[in-house]
Amino acid sequence: MTLAFCLEGKLAWRDAGLYVLAQFAGSAVGAVPLLAWGHMGQSVAFGATRPGVDVPVWAAMLGEAGVTFLLILAILTTAAHPSTRRFTPLVMPAVLSVLVWLEAPISGASANPARSFGPALVADTSMNPWIYIAGPSLGAILYVGLVRLEAVRLPRVTVARLFHFHIGN
Repeated sequence: MTLAFCLEGKLAWRDAGLYVLAQFAGSAVGAVPLLAWGHMGQSVAFGATRPGVDVPVWAAMLGEAGVTFLLILAILTTAAHPSTRRFTPLVMPAVLSVLVWLEAPISGASANPARSFGPALVADTSMNPWIYIAGPSLGAILYVGLVRLEAVRLPRVTVARLFHFHIGN
């Protein structure tokens, strides 16, 4: 999402860099309590995302790209229309549930590098950057490339926030 907003000019690169650092730091801090699961948590690598058995890296990366592309498409399409904008947060759990259901056996269904980072750090396992960084980045780049094609006519979001609150009159 962050990369898509930057490429669409809705988020400054400097702000995005700080946002990404905050996401990774939050992921690491948020994953530490997983250690309390002890042996049970360790048996599932503390929720670290991993590709499916015998799934090649390229397939897992393309799966992450596809899930990220579809997630961004769903969010930004609903957010682009004033009549559906307020329903965007309500639609996303269903969309994400279907995407995770489809993608989990292939890549573990992360769609967010920070989501993969914290559990991998706590589990002391590698986080394959080709799958969990390049894949979602490719999905964001594909979305932005597609939305810019005049022939496709996808709606473009005008702001990086769903609602703007005005103080005063």
